[in-house]
Amino acid sequence: MFAVPIIYPLEKIPSNYQLIYKLDPMVVIIENFRKVTVFGKSPNWQDLFISFLVSVFMMILSYRIFKYFERRFSDII
Repeated sequence: MFAVPIIYPLEKIPSNYQLIYKLDPMVVIIENFRKVTVFGKSPNWQDLFISFLVSVFMMILSYRIFKYFERRFSDII
C-alpha cells in the first residue's frame, strides 16, 4: 500500500527502480489517472496494457496456486 504513488509522483522513484515499480498495476492506474485529471493529458495506453497483462497473469497464477493448495487446507478449516 505504501509503495503506490498516491501522494508522491512516480518521478520521485530512482530511474533504475521504475520498471520494477511499474509492475504494481495500481501504480500505472494512479499515474494515468493523475495525468488525465490534473495535467489534462491523454493516458499512456502502452503502460495500461502492460499493467493489464501483469494483472491477468497474476490472477491466473494465483488461481492455480489456490486450486493446488485447496485440497490441503479445506480439511484444516
